[in-house]
Amino acid sequence: MRFPILLLAAPLLALGCNNGGNGDGSNDTGPSDDSGIGTPNYDEGCLVLDGGQSFAWLSDALVVADEGSTIDLTGCGDLFEQTAEVTKSVNIVGPGESMVWNAPVNEPALTITGASDVNVSGFTLISTRNGLVLDASSNVTFDAIVFADIANTAIKATDSAIAVTNSTFTAPQYGGIDLSGGTASVSGNTFDAPLAFAVRATDDAVATVSDNVISDVMYTDATDGISDGFALFGDGGSFVTENNTLTNNIVAVFVTQGDVTMSGDVMEGGLYGVFSQLGAVDIDSVTITDATTQGLQIVAQDDPVSVTNTAVSGDPELVYTTADPDGWTGAAAWIQTNAGINIESVTIDGYNARGILLAGYDDSGTDLSVNDLTITNTGRYGLTLQWVDAVMSDVLVDTVRLVDDPALVNQDYSYSVGYGALIYESDVQWTGGGILDSEVIGMVSQYATVNFDTVELSGHQDLGVWGIYTTLDVRNSEISMSPALGGIANYYGDAVVADNTFVDNLATEFYEYDSTSWTYLTTGTTGNHTAGDNVFTDENATFETWGLVAGDAISSSANGSWNYITSVDSETQLTMDYAWSYDGEDTTYYVYQGTPRTYGYEYSNQSQDIVCSSGTSMEITGNTFSNGSQSVWFSGCEGVVVEDNAWDGYTSGYVLQFSSGPDTAKVSNNTIANTGPFPVYCYNSTVDIEELTITGSGASSTDITYYTDGEETGSYVSSYSGEAIYASTCTMTLDTVSVTDAAYNAIYAYDTTLELFDVSVEGGSDLTTELDGTINAVWSAVDPYFLVDGVDVTDAGLGAGIGITVADGLGSGTIQLDSATVTGSTGSGLDINGATATVMNSSFTGNENGILSTGSDLILDTVDLSTNTTWGYTNDATTYLSSLDATGLTVSANAGGTKLDSLSTVVFDESTIDSNTEEGMSCDDDTVWVSCTNNTIDDAGDCDYCAP
Repeated sequence: MRFPILLLAAPLLALGCNNGGNGDGSNDTGPSDDSGIGTPNYDEGCLVLDGGQSFAWLSDALVVADEGSTIDLTGCGDLFEQTAEVTKSVNIVGPGESMVWNAPVNEPALTITGASDVNVSGFTLISTRNGLVLDASSNVTFDAIVFADIANTAIKATDSAIAVTNSTFTAPQYGGIDLSGGTASVSGNTFDAPLAFAVRATDDAVATVSDNVISDVMYTDATDGISDGFALFGDGGSFVTENNTLTNNIVAVFVTQGDVTMSGDVMEGGLYGVFSQLGAVDIDSVTITDATTQGLQIVAQDDPVSVTNTAVSGDPELVYTTADPDGWTGAAAWIQTNAGINIESVTIDGYNARGILLAGYDDSGTDLSVNDLTITNTGRYGLTLQWVDAVMSDVLVDTVRLVDDPALVNQDYSYSVGYGALIYESDVQWTGGGILDSEVIGMVSQYATVNFDTVELSGHQDLGVWGIYTTLDVRNSEISMSPALGGIANYYGDAVVADNTFVDNLATEFYEYDSTSWTYLTTGTTGNHTAGDNVFTDENATFETWGLVAGDAISSSANGSWNYITSVDSETQLTMDYAWSYDGEDTTYYVYQGTPRTYGYEYSNQSQDIVCSSGTSMEITGNTFSNGSQSVWFSGCEGVVVEDNAWDGYTSGYVLQFSSGPDTAKVSNNTIANTGPFPVYCYNSTVDIEELTITGSGASSTDITYYTDGEETGSYVSSYSGEAIYASTCTMTLDTVSVTDAAYNAIYAYDTTLELFDVSVEGGSDLTTELDGTINAVWSAVDPYFLVDGVDVTDAGLGAGIGITVADGLGSGTIQLDSATVTGSTGSGLDINGATATVMNSSFTGNENGILSTGSDLILDTVDLSTNTTWGYTNDATTYLSSLDATGLTVSANAGGTKLDSLSTVVFDESTIDSNTEEGMSCDDDTVWVSCTNNTIDDAGDCDYCAP
């Protein structure tokens, strides 16, 4: 098994940060003022200061202006070509976008230095450098400005506090707003196709961005990787955003070494929605659609992350299909930090590599809180958790697609992808929600602790929940449509499955393979023969005009080998390579048409509820199982407890299957009704079963439908029967166990140490044979051990009520039956072969024979052998060296009493034989009597030694 879940702390993405561009405007200067010597004499012009004095030059007006003055540009016409430096509080007001402010070549329109309370508005700005430049200024507002043709950055601010509102940025050639330190409020603006960024924050700048429309931001140069093209770009700066619309940007939000707080933003297209590294992140009410690489990538390391009320979706046809080796691309969300993650009311839909990954930054781990997370229609993985201590509620993972060719990624049960949930080295408390319809596995957990409560698990292709080195606890949950490999499976860990409902676990499995089918067409012999429209020519010749096409084949018998077409010259010429003759006879040709075929087989009732394997301990308590296929399989488990469960309607049987268990499985107070064969199956295990009721175990039923090229071509029903309780090479104790209406043997034990206490069987089988028993125990390779203290078999049906067979050459072992009652068997009450056994305080009445012994050494003490249709007791006359020591028998109202043939020794004391229809006692000459005293015998027949 391989699991690609050893994730490393994320490296900083190589979307490098480039502070260059087409120049930063550091040499921008305005015109010199028009002042003379002595008292200045300012030229009059279109600029009006505070509604009075007019100026030709903005720089002159700024000299005269008082703090808080207004400079009105309304009268300056459609073109304004000046630059100036602002160092005081002023208001510069233009007439609106109809006026074009064309800054002088290589100069910004305005430079604002060391000023505060500056307001600039109302014009269209063109610049060959930066548009507006600020340094060490505060409370500066830019409003209703159209940045139409900016060769560098529209607004460049250093250590300043600015506000930008109601403005339009059309394709500035190196960004819209560039902040180095300071703060900015950016609201109500439109950014259309800026190069590099719409807003950038560096050197601890904080940008508050709200109600903007930002679209089509492009990168400047991707020669060494994408270093910009980010709508909101933070490199050592932070962002607070609200209600922005960001469309088709390379990255909508890129922030490294800065914090991100978002609310109500809508992002669509581009490579990433939000890319954040090394900063706190708080995202609320955000929508991200079709970011082709990732919707969210947040690697905060030592800062907290919260994502709430947010939707991330990626159309599988638009986003990346192929994942890179680390799984970074094609994911809806990837979040890592050691400082805590909060996820609430989040939906994830689509994407082809991963739904959402939530992880610690490294193996020191993080706290994770998740409430109301829905993940749908993702490829490869749905939810991935690593290095987290998680408390999750109402988390639903629905439909995970495989994407990859199964032959390439999931071979020989070595699964790589296709998990609804993948949990690694984490502690997870999961309440509510579910994991549904994964195309491969519902959940894989490794080196983890996972607790499910009220979680729905349903409809997975190969496995439901698979724990590996995991402590697994599943409670109060509903499990349905489990796959053939297990709805819940745990390896190398401890598991508790308690108080759950398993319902409708009747999954259908479909298998398909490709092959080539050859369809017989016609025959012919050497020479020119015609069969239909096909003309045959001599061997090793070119066959023409047959109407055959590529892929057809010809086989012939000539010169000792088969001949196949290996080359096709055209649609009508097929060349043979060699031939094969037989005894010199004419060559016979067989013409076949080769057609590739796809064959499929569909099997009903293939679910397996629970699998416990490889050193795992498991407790299964208080569960209800109904309408299933197979239920629980323990393979190599330890610490097995099965208690207070109820099963009903399991068509394939195998409700409790024990295999190679290292210690004793404890099974108590369970009921099993209306199942297929083997409701209890034990192989090479030790099982202690107490208070078990089995009712109505019958035959299995599997509908098998087969297909050719997708078309149904036939179907049939496969059915077989088996014992209610089956044990092979086991140690099994049954205490207070009831089996009713078993369609086959009630109990079958092979080379098993078997103890029965207070076991009752009612209703027998007509599917077994007379050689079998309702309770049938066979030893062929180990010495027998069979202890009975209280068994009641009623209406046993065909075969013996209790059958015991011990192979030749084995030791006597221990076989002791106490308080056994068998009645109504169409075979013998007790059929015992080759055994040494003691039977006491028992009753075998109303059967065909009471006891049939073949080659056995029996001690019978206080046994009732009455009202049987043939003999009360009979010994097989063909087998010698068997013995009988009988005391206190009651043998009445049988056809015959006791038939004592071929016994090496007989002790028959203190017994009563009376009212039998035929002989009370029958003997042959090979019987050797030791004692026959204190008996009451109506008719000893030819048993002279024991005659009354």
